[in-house]
Amino acid sequence: MNKYLTSKQLADLLQLTESTLANQRSQGRGIPFVKVEKAVRYRVSDIEAYLSKEEGVSVKTDTQGKSAGGCNEF
Repeated sequence: MNKYLTSKQLADLLQLTESTLANQRSQGRGIPFVKVEKAVRYRVSDIEAYLSKEEGVSVKTDTQGKSAGGCNEF
């Protein structure tokens, strides 16, 4: 089963603002997202793939979708 993060959770994780994520979505760039009715969600697997490709950063989350900790780990 896929794990999802909200825009707020992802913004906190990446130390960005939610408006930055919204701007990226409107410009068709950034991390892929899905919409569930009107809610925007980000798949943890898409976040991991995007960050690995773009920055070479490893993303590790626990089963709750929370950060597993570490300096370069999300």
